[in-house]
Amino acid sequence: DLDNDEDLLDEKHAPSQLRGLVLDRLRELDETLPVRLEGAWERVTRPGPDAASQAASSLVELLDWSLKRATNDDELLVWHKMNQRPSSELDHGGRPTRSLRVRYLCRNEPSGDLIDAFVRITTETYGSLQGVKHKPRVVDPIVVRRLIPAVEAVLTFVLAR
Repeated sequence: DLDNDEDLLDEKHAPSQLRGLVLDRLRELDETLPVRLEGAWERVTRPGPDAASQAASSLVELLDWSLKRATNDDELLVWHKMNQRPSSELDHGGRPTRSLRVRYLCRNEPSGDLIDAFVRITTETYGSLQGVKHKPRVVDPIVVRRLIPAVEAVLTFVLAR
């Protein structure tokens, strides 16, 4: 929780401290989530023939499960209804979409534009990762390596609050 002066990050170590907060939060949600992130990094730094697809798969699972574990569907759906959110934020089965989960987790963020930006980042990154996962040919792992920071940024924005 970074809401008071005692929890401010120091300038020199802020990136590693913030990453530590995110990893701690992921671990609280599910012990396997940090493993997915580390596994993705491992696959793109020691690539093999299917490295990009494996790393992309880990990141898709990380995003999906992090957002699901960080939200309670019943509470989220009540919030959705009370705030008269658009029905397009629910899937065809009436369940919350990834975008709605991001919006819900960031509901106290004062900047709607910032939330919109992170919803777009989440959606675009997820789509790119799915594309890598399902490509019929081998993809260079550098493609996924460049997407990992986007996943980490989304998780930092929605979880390190």
